[in-house]
Amino acid sequence: MAQNSCALFGATNYVNSWLGINYVIVAAGFSIISVFYLISRVLPTKTKSTITNFVWFEASQLTISVLIIVVLLGVSQLVCSATATLGSSLLGSIGVSLPGGSPFQYAQYYINNLALNKGLTLLDNIYTLSVQYAVESQLWSTASWFLPNLLSVAG
Repeated sequence: MAQNSCALFGATNYVNSWLGINYVIVAAGFSIISVFYLISRVLPTKTKSTITNFVWFEASQLTISVLIIVVLLGVSQLVCSATATLGSSLLGSIGVSLPGGSPFQYAQYYINNLALNKGLTLLDNIYTLSVQYAVESQLWSTASWFLPNLLSVAG
């Protein structure tokens, strides 16, 4: 059975795993604002206007926060789906198939391929060249010392 491409933390998709906590926070925010508004209705006029202005300001801030949450959840779902589609098409073009289709699986495949196939080969080449250059430099160093001494003894 194929897993949803954007499953995270065991939820059916990325957005649903964060909806519960968002509902709780928004409900708590509106509840607190409502309590302050209720308290402001029984206070004297001067204090009432100050608290009412505060409540309206906080309500507008909470509404903006809800809009930001909605946009972020939509964008995260869109990006996750786009990444899964792009990853499956790119890996499909080189003959690799990951049954889960998760962007995290594609990232794991990419990192493993980079580290184990390309990275180890690169490290091997660097090590081989560094040993080769070390041996050659020692050889030239010895030759630069040995040749003048050889010529001075012969001459």
